[in-house]
Amino acid sequence: MSDLITRKRYLSESGLFHAYFLQFGTALSRNAMCGAFGPEELLASTDEHLNDLALARWDDLARKCYPLFDHDAIRAAGEIYSLSTAVCTLKAQAKEQIITLRKRGYSRPEGYPLV
Repeated sequence: MSDLITRKRYLSESGLFHAYFLQFGTALSRNAMCGAFGPEELLASTDEHLNDLALARWDDLARKCYPLFDHDAIRAAGEIYSLSTAVCTLKAQAKEQIITLRKRGYSRPEGYPLV
């Protein structure tokens, strides 16, 4: 964990939001996120923070994923586990998935309804 971004550093430096929360995710939490939000939904999002996908769905997923996060990394960073920590982690993982999908040639579906 030598490259761990601490909460103190995250709060004092700009531009660390994505990397800070991404470090708390695991392959299991990413798989759960991909199961809850399919590629069409992720690619259809037009909000850079994925806020056009219902917060209630993120909250529900975060509650279900509690054991899937890297709680050792959360503690080591000086963070506490909270619903917002979990949602931010899942959204960071979703953004990584969107990047992966775009690299593989997938694009935003036309007229896909967001819920």
